[in-house]
Amino acid sequence: MARLLIHETSYRRLRPDLDALPGLESVLIAGDGALSVDGEAVSPDEARPDIAWANGDVFFSPVAGREFMITALKSPALKWTQSGAAGFDHPIFAQLVGKGVRLTTSHGQAIGMAGTISSMDRSEGRPRLAASGSVSAFAKSWVRIG
Repeated sequence: MARLLIHETSYRRLRPDLDALPGLESVLIAGDGALSVDGEAVSPDEARPDIAWANGDVFFSPVAGREFMITALKSPALKWTQSGAAGFDHPIFAQLVGKGVRLTTSHGQAIGMAGTISSMDRSEGRPRLAASGSVSAFAKSWVRIG
């Protein structure tokens, strides 16, 4: 069974999809940094996640964010961290790589940013509608795999 380290707010939002995945157990981290598995408190040493999802819920929760990264670094089982960060320049990511953890990031926001940048009024530096009347030309279809 694989263990996913995830902020409880994210888990609540995605619970039906996550619970439907066979062989996945969620390690929840609360806003106060407390960890739990199936409602039972666990320590960072006991959590042992295989996967960590570091997203906005983690990054914008100072206490949970710190405990999340401590738990990830302590886990001898951690193989993969999916990050919503724009880059991996923070030293914590170098520490994860040093442990052999694979890092991935999401660039889903890149389409919207590209549309905005492409529609910028170069002379005034502010967004305006593209010639087509919208930025929909930059939209993509995403396919869920798995």
